[in-house]
Formats: sequence, structure tokens, C-alpha cells
Amino acid sequence: ECLQFGEKALSTGSFHVAAEHFRGAIQFDPNNPVPHYGLAESLNRLGANEQALVEIFEAFRLKPDYFQARFLCGTIMMARGNWDEAAGQFLQILKLHPENIPTRGNLAICYEQKGQYDDAITQLKYICETEPNNMDGHYNLACAYDAEREWDAAASEYKRVIQLNPKHSLAYVMLAGCLIN
Repeated sequence: ECLQFGEKALSTGSFHVAAEHFRGAIQFDPNNPVPHYGLAESLNRLGANEQALVEIFEAFRLKPDYFQARFLCGTIMMARGNWDEAAGQFLQILKLHPENIPTRGNLAICYEQKGQYDDAITQLKYICETEPNNMDGHYNLACAYDAEREWDAAASEYKRVIQLNPKHSLAYVMLAGCLIN
């Protein structure tokens, strides 16, 4: 019941309530990684990232392949600007779930932040081929091409973003920059 109430509170944005329910679930079953992850998610939403990481690492200890906890850890590392650590978490997920699009997207962002544009482009191409209407994937791919000064490829991707969302003003601005270059 604690888990169910915690998940319900989490889904409705009642993060303090969710945290208390997940703490109760941990008291009943301390060796279950699920309430540790739920508590980590609640704490993260409350801005208590250090405490969230403690719960994430406890979830890892109990279930090393718990990909939701690994994804949350990577997301927290991204927010901190720890791009190598975040990328490591996302790579671990992709070993088990190579088709996971959000993980690939976050990994691509990590690569871009580290200046590894070819690696970012590889991830983003996969996203765009798998989900042709993924506007964020096309936009991020355009940005990666732009950073690599591959103007034609970048322009093509910005045009695709504009096809998907004609009101995407930043895509127009970036496309103009590519056309000038």
C-alpha cells in the first residue's frame, strides 16, 4: 500500500507525501529497490539531489541493472554538468536497452557538451531514423551538424524541424545562420 500511495502522490506532484510513503515502504521491505527509487525520484523533485543519489545508489546495490534509477542518476549528473558520469550511466542503460530513445537523446547531449560531435550525431541519427517525427531529435542533430560546421546537413535538419513545427522560431534563426555560412 505504501508503494501504491507513493506512486500516486508522485504522479500528482505531491512530492513530500510521496517521499513519506516511500520511506514507509522501505521500512516494510528495505531490500526492495523500487521504494528506494521512488524516494529518490521524490527527493530529486524536491531539489534534494544529494539525498536522491543516496537512494539511487541503494537501489543500484539491490538491483545493479535497475535502468530507471540509472536514468535518474544520469539526469542528475547532467544537471550538475558532470557529462562523463552522466554519459557512463546512459551507456550502461543502452547495453541492456539499446532501443531506448530518451537515453540516446541524453547521451547525445552529453557528447555534445563534451565536444564529441561525431558520437552525438551517431546517437541523434538513430533517434531520427527510428522516430522520423521526433522534432527534438532533428533539432539536436541540426545543432550538432552546426557545431561541426556541416552547414548543408544542419540546414536540412533545421528545415525538417520547421516542417514538423512551422512556429519553431529558433529553427528559422539557426537555418538562416547555416544559409549565410
